Amino acid sequence: MARFCREKGKPEFASRFCRLTVDCVVTSLPVRERAQEVYELALSFEADGERECALDLYRALAGISPAYKDSAARMQKLEAPAAAAPAPRVGTASAGIVIGGRYELRGELGSGGMGVVFEGADRRDNTPVAVKRMHAALKEFPQEYQRFVGEAKIVERLKHPNIVGVRSIVEQGGETYLVFDYVDGRTLGQILKEKQRLPLDEVVQFR
Repeated sequence: MARFCREKGKPEFASRFCRLTVDCVVTSLPVRERAQEVYELALSFEADGERECALDLYRALAGISPAYKDSAARMQKLEAPAAAAPAPRVGTASAGIVIGGRYELRGELGSGGMGVVFEGADRRDNTPVAVKRMHAALKEFPQEYQRFVGEAKIVERLKHPNIVGVRSIVEQGGETYLVFDYVDGRTLGQILKEKQRLPLDEVVQFR
């Protein structure tokens, strides 16, 4: 799909599909058992110029002892220029925007395959919130758009200590926003990069 997007002159779509693929592989695939497939995917990303996606897969492979093939060397090679580059600046272009007459955006936290996440606040009580703005490009794929909104509506009805609550779904200015409870801490991806694998007792604790 990513290569199809490039052929159609949509490189930004290609990068988003690649990122979504990597997120799924790192969090769901048994890398040790599927190392060759992960390695070949990393090589493909590297060849296509998707440096960060390739780097994340090499990092996952480097956690296999001994490191799989030349994944550790490739990882170090890709990390070298990144180490010298300045840290990315937190986005502020959307700061100050108020959605739904209630939630104020205060800066960009990060982005993923489905959207951009902003730090925000509920103006009614100044409670911190996280706001995900769906990538406008996904609206060109109606099935993906409907899945995004449909899943959000399902989660909005769920209440559980281990599920981040969805406060609201806002359609405004042609954009779709999901408003979540704000949870301070590290992402699962960051934890897995550090530990490679979670012990069973930790997995059961957070099921």
